[in-house]
Amino acid sequence: MPVVSSHIEYYGKILGGFVDTNLHFVPPTTVYAITNLTSDSDRDVDVHVGWDDLAIMWLNGEQVLDGDRPCPGLIPREKTLSVRLKKGDNFFVVKVLNAGGPGGFCLMPSKGEDEWPKGVQSELPRLPRKELSSHD
Repeated sequence: MPVVSSHIEYYGKILGGFVDTNLHFVPPTTVYAITNLTSDSDRDVDVHVGWDDLAIMWLNGEQVLDGDRPCPGLIPREKTLSVRLKKGDNFFVVKVLNAGGPGGFCLMPSKGEDEWPKGVQSELPRLPRKELSSHD
């Protein structure tokens, strides 16, 4: 089932890349999500991630996050992952377990709120910025 990421307000800042798993599934749930970052060259990038309750993340088949600590709630910038993108397609797979209550995950660039480095394209769907005008 395709889902759309959205923006959330977190301590007065609007942050993108949030997927609310409760919009589509009733807890307790285990949800898998996949997205693609395309890079014009091999490069290192930093990615902010957050999750609620437990998460594991893979990039191109290699585990890059073992979020095995139960969290008290979604913290959008819970952890910064330093990852290596290869030239071309790079697939992130996220497994999120939600035992109850709110649940979801965030995947966002570490520089700027919605800006990936030049030469990196994201297939993370987003709401248009104009829809956030009441928050800006």
